Amino acid sequence: MTGRTTPASLIGTKGKRGHSLLSRLAGVVCIASLALDTIIMKHFDNLYFSNAARSTEMVKAKVVDAHLDPSDGVVFIAEPAYCVWMLANGRFFDVYEGVHREVKCVNSMEDSFRVELPGNFRVYRVSSGSLDDVTDSWRAAKRRIEPNETP
Repeated sequence: MTGRTTPASLIGTKGKRGHSLLSRLAGVVCIASLALDTIIMKHFDNLYFSNAARSTEMVKAKVVDAHLDPSDGVVFIAEPAYCVWMLANGRFFDVYEGVHREVKCVNSMEDSFRVELPGNFRVYRVSSGSLDDVTDSWRAAKRRIEPNETP
């Protein structure tokens, strides 16, 4: 023994066989790491904090940065938890706009016709990876259902 410590000698092998084993082990670790990263990235949006960050970025870009009238309410076609957890029942707008907005979440466009909505409001559909302003579609559908009443 020469007294020199090599990576192969740390795992209890010597010579070319030890270096070969160490190389294979390093290769397996790298491949496993890449496979794990790929699996995690497929499900990344399902992780709460990443999904919340992306959702609130979309709301900021489409609602806050659109400079809507401060008195306008906002209706989201989304799970009620979206308004409670993601937008903190409107406090999100207190922070990013400095104004309180009425916020309401409904499960579907049809449900929105059955609940009391804020006076002037915009309607947004929340879907995986997007936030779309559907106010004009909502108003057209409302006119078809109640032709004598203008929303």
